[in-house]
Amino acid sequence: MDEGMVEREMVELGKLRYRHRVARNAKHGNETTDPVTRHAMAVAVPVVAQAIESWKLMSRSRPGRMHRALPYIERLPSDVVALLALKSLLDSASQSRTMLKAANSIARVLEDESDFRHIVENEPVLWQQLQRQVRGNINERQRREFIQRSMKHHNFGISKWDPKDRAQVGIVLVELIHQNTDLLKIENIRNERGKTLTMISASDDFIDYIRKNSAKAEELSPVWLPMVETPLDWRDPFVGGYSTDFFRRRALVKVHNRRYLDDLKNRDMGFVYKAINTIQRTAWAVNPFILDVVRSCWENDLRIGDIPARDDHPYPLKPDDIKENDEARRQYRKAYCRVKWANQHLSSKRMQLAKMLWVADRYIGSRMYFPMQLDFRGRGYPMPGYLNPQGFDAARACLRFDKAVPMTDDGEMWLRIHGANCYGLDKEPYERRLDWVKDFEKEIIACGTDPLANSHSGRQRTSRSSFLRSATSLPG
Repeated sequence: MDEGMVEREMVELGKLRYRHRVARNAKHGNETTDPVTRHAMAVAVPVVAQAIESWKLMSRSRPGRMHRALPYIERLPSDVVALLALKSLLDSASQSRTMLKAANSIARVLEDESDFRHIVENEPVLWQQLQRQVRGNINERQRREFIQRSMKHHNFGISKWDPKDRAQVGIVLVELIHQNTDLLKIENIRNERGKTLTMISASDDFIDYIRKNSAKAEELSPVWLPMVETPLDWRDPFVGGYSTDFFRRRALVKVHNRRYLDDLKNRDMGFVYKAINTIQRTAWAVNPFILDVVRSCWENDLRIGDIPARDDHPYPLKPDDIKENDEARRQYRKAYCRVKWANQHLSSKRMQLAKMLWVADRYIGSRMYFPMQLDFRGRGYPMPGYLNPQGFDAARACLRFDKAVPMTDDGEMWLRIHGANCYGLDKEPYERRLDWVKDFEKEIIACGTDPLANSHSGRQRTSRSSFLRSATSLPG
């Protein structure tokens, strides 16, 4: 394995991941989360906002059938209306929709936003509570539906726009976006029944823009993997870590302020560079013994440490009187949501473990290095994900230093203390922890020799994978 091959693979994996995300977002109607579509929307928002302002001035000064939409559009700032209307349209840019369906979709988003702002102004505490509850893995549509149900539950007034007015609001905004940007295409088509429909879809220019810029975006999203050569030393905030020309390097500090990085370049950062370069020059290797233990635990559904269960938690059974009993229905929904959230969390942990095992298998027998980066507070983090010395317990357990050195008496003492900490004695005095390790030294060494046969599951109180890592490092 050579560094050039690794970095080319990083780019190719990044392309596959980017394409998968784009396809998933298109399937679920969330295309404005894609970097290219988000950039196009950011450029279009001020243009559409200005067009909305001009339309409002014109509508106030002269009569017109479409001006019945004016009172509704004036409820929100023009830039907010432009943002929400563009997002509603571009979230389904790859799908063709009828004018009426697209117009109603835009108007409903504006209607919800108007109601939500009313809550923020009049019930800020309730709004903060709702935001905490919807923060998580549910999508935007589910968040809005949850907030609407909560508003009804709290007897909070929800505005009901007239259906005809709602359609007019959406049509006005679709027309303004179509007239002032090149994002949309509006055309009349005849369906199989001979009925003429007005359809909205992404314009050919917009599709070409997405296609051309997506190719560039794919190359800017590599999957960061450990290096097999010593990382490039940091000597300024812009050059260091990966030494490749296959993709754009990351800056030393994870910020979006270029002036801040330019200022750092003129500062005396010698001590910082020395520290972070020392860390990323440290060579690591996969511990094949522990890797086999982790894989065996996963394959045999042994829930040790943070190794997730292979099966989801079972959902609660519906009560027989769920339709008539309000309290039973409420309790069932709460229990169902708790299980659903727990299963989503399990799915995420399974994916994390699978990716870690894949990376570990790739690097068995190879020396590896972890290029480092700082956050805005100056804390150092490895750039590669999945498998690194700051990962979850099972990931850290699968790593060891590539270069071994004899353990000193002081080092052995602290290793014993760490083993006791992992067992759950971290609040005890040091002497008590050392005595505990001495009392159970035979069991610890047996566990280190054959962890699966000597797990002593009844005695484990905390992270067993951390305990195994410590046990296998004890002398003898």
